[in-house]
Amino acid sequence: MKTKKPVLRRVDVLDEAAVYVSGLNLREYFLNEKAFEKYWECGVVPLQKMFRDEGDRVALPGATTPMLSYGHLAALGATVRYPDDSQPNVERMFDSIEEGIAWMRRDHDFADNDTFRRYARYTEMLKAYFPDRKIEPVDGLRSEGPLTTAVLLRGQDFYVDMYERPEETKEFLRLVTDNIVQYAKFHRRLGGYPEVSAGTGMVDDFAALVSPGMFGEFVIPYWNRMMEGLSTGGSRWLHCEGLAQGHLPYLAQAGITHFQPSVSQKLTAPMLAEALAIPFEWLLPPFKIMMMGQRDIEAWVDETVSANPTVVHTEMDRQTTRQNGIEKIRFFLNAFRKHDKGETP
Repeated sequence: MKTKKPVLRRVDVLDEAAVYVSGLNLREYFLNEKAFEKYWECGVVPLQKMFRDEGDRVALPGATTPMLSYGHLAALGATVRYPDDSQPNVERMFDSIEEGIAWMRRDHDFADNDTFRRYARYTEMLKAYFPDRKIEPVDGLRSEGPLTTAVLLRGQDFYVDMYERPEETKEFLRLVTDNIVQYAKFHRRLGGYPEVSAGTGMVDDFAALVSPGMFGEFVIPYWNRMMEGLSTGGSRWLHCEGLAQGHLPYLAQAGITHFQPSVSQKLTAPMLAEALAIPFEWLLPPFKIMMMGQRDIEAWVDETVSANPTVVHTEMDRQTTRQNGIEKIRFFLNAFRKHDKGETP
């Protein structure tokens, strides 16, 4: 297939790769703001030099506080665990849906917790370290989408609640969604931004575990509620890994304008090209690229480009770095050269 324009490709170098290169462990990186200098000088800077000729095709870690997807959960009182050699995880808070409803009806001060205070110190340290850069306050404290947040708070029993206590589950989801909106507005105020923007998006992987038959009842209303609370109706992007073909028609009901399926074993790029009328991305997972040779990577790129995704990308995580996967990253980037020239695979 002859391409009409250069294909957008990207390698996302995750912060955990820089942590590994620096010699720190992930627990130190997340919990000790004084470790940042070593992380940056011995981790990020060497990676910058390694990829200096790749321009914006390689997205390197920026001068931010550590990215913690569970910042909102920590603000609600959830316990976040920080293993030495893997990403943080969170313990469930509620033993019943009723307990969850009662807790979510409380008023919550998102700044009154140890995680926020640590990130506030981290922010001040970054401002001193990078006096000429704009540092977003506590930028790394992120939130998840409604279904993922509900499952992490309630545990896997949430999926049982959907069948046994459907009305209570919907009330819990409503409260969770509204609290995510409040948390996002809180962060926007900290950064000096309007509470409501032209467009917005979400990361909601655990929504994929809801069957297509229940998606319209237990997912779409809360996706819409969250995005309507944070935007005026412009662009809506969605990161949701693990979806199946039966889920795809529902994306239109949520007004999704850009879809990032990430690791979704039941989907293919050609399937998305046929089913969706919106731009989508396609990922070559790092665990997969490490099992591929140069010809395998080139064949994967050829097949993927033929489906015309908006962005084709892979990631460099700590395992890629440990296993000297730089060569695989180079193979990936070089595989696009013939498409840039408009050649037929």
